[in-house]
Amino acid sequence: MFSTNVKNGVCKNSIMNKLKYFMIAIAFAVLVSAVTNTEYTYAADNVLVKTGDEKEAKVFHQKLMKCKTITLKITGKPKTALKKLEKLENNLFKVNKYGLSCCATEKDVKVKKKAIVIKLNKEYAKQYKEANFILKKMKKFYLKKNVGSLKKKLKFDDSGYNRYEFKKSEDNSATPEPGTYEDGDKYEIYTLNYGDDNSILSITYFPEKGYYDLADYSNNSDDFEKGKYLDALKDIKQYFYTTGSNAKHYKVTPDYVEKIKTELKAANDKVDAEIKAEKDSIEKLKPEAVKYLKDKSLKTEYIACATIKNNDFCDISDALKIYMISKCFVYDDGSKKNHNPFIQYNEVYSGSSGGIVYHYDNKPNVFHMRDYYYDGNDKFFKMQKNGKVSNVLKQIRTGKFKGVCHDYATAEGYLYTLLNIEHYYGYSKKANHAISIVKAKNSKGKTFWVYQNYDMLGGADKVVSIDGICLKGKQYAALDAPKKVQKQIKKSKFKMSDFN
Repeated sequence: MFSTNVKNGVCKNSIMNKLKYFMIAIAFAVLVSAVTNTEYTYAADNVLVKTGDEKEAKVFHQKLMKCKTITLKITGKPKTALKKLEKLENNLFKVNKYGLSCCATEKDVKVKKKAIVIKLNKEYAKQYKEANFILKKMKKFYLKKNVGSLKKKLKFDDSGYNRYEFKKSEDNSATPEPGTYEDGDKYEIYTLNYGDDNSILSITYFPEKGYYDLADYSNNSDDFEKGKYLDALKDIKQYFYTTGSNAKHYKVTPDYVEKIKTELKAANDKVDAEIKAEKDSIEKLKPEAVKYLKDKSLKTEYIACATIKNNDFCDISDALKIYMISKCFVYDDGSKKNHNPFIQYNEVYSGSSGGIVYHYDNKPNVFHMRDYYYDGNDKFFKMQKNGKVSNVLKQIRTGKFKGVCHDYATAEGYLYTLLNIEHYYGYSKKANHAISIVKAKNSKGKTFWVYQNYDMLGGADKVVSIDGICLKGKQYAALDAPKKVQKQIKKSKFKMSDFN
């Protein structure tokens, strides 16, 4: 379940990939346990995992947030324990709401005959805690920046909603059709309309005679029978009588008219409810309100923002996680428009190696990548203080982190590692520029590789724009990526609409 210190800082996604060394360790450990049958000594802060359920995940999360050393014991034979570990991870994603794991190295893991034991030090817990707060702050920042402006670009259209109206005629000179009444009859004239003054029936009520005359001037009787309008009108032909010459006339009781009124009220209430729901979808910026977007070119941006707003971060796709994080790594040039509360661009740090890129002296053109979780005292960590990833994450959270492209890519790498999103440090010696190359999977299951240059996202053929030399993404090397993966990255294609 944990983001392990995989060689060269590349985070592997699956449980089996991240813990594949267990397969070898299991065989060895079972033999050793059979001979020694020794027990592992646990620290004071233990988390016993019997099932990996949500309750156990909550206990684990609470202890991690206290930043204490934790000993995690997962009961069962290795295969069973791994399944519990995977279940615990999935529940931990839900509990912290951001899909975050914590880190561990191979040396932290002990495989016993009837348990797997993982010891997590304070540094791992601090990284987990800081990442929780960073993502919470990032989501708030992203939504504050985008929700209001997108709402203004939505225009509600109710032209497709039609209501019924049963109303008394305001024309005092109106009379029923000749042949339907006698001199001296008292009457009241009404109309039944649907939509934009589309009259369905002209209605005359004869209070002294106790019936209504429904006049169909538009010859809608066939539509009535087919149920085009109200169900109450389906059997209207039963009340037909021959009179007049301009309309079909039907003589009905007051009860029949009351039935019509009741049904049209229900129909109107339904329309009102639908309109309210649509307006509510706009107010809450729900994905289905995209049809009201005036500028259709903003559709991808809208869907992304709406989905991020209305879901926990753990429940959105990796593609949208990458999308949101990228929008929080805008190139901060000091302007109000490009304000970034997480990392400030500062050329004073341009000499920083990012803590991860180096080359052998005898092979100056061969670049390699240090582990993202290298806790050394190289230039990067000295400049970012104290040589600990958790301290760097704290600086990101508090907005004190400074750097250039190398540092942006490094900071992104920390978050992607904790989110179990596979990524590489992209580097071009020619451009003297660094980016992140990240594996995205959207809600529809499509997988593609993204070149993340500050807050700009693009594919292999998109130009990575910086001050100075501009190169296509595929001219950036995903450092230490296997050749097979490197080819996949350079061939990967996507559209911005794939961020869903």
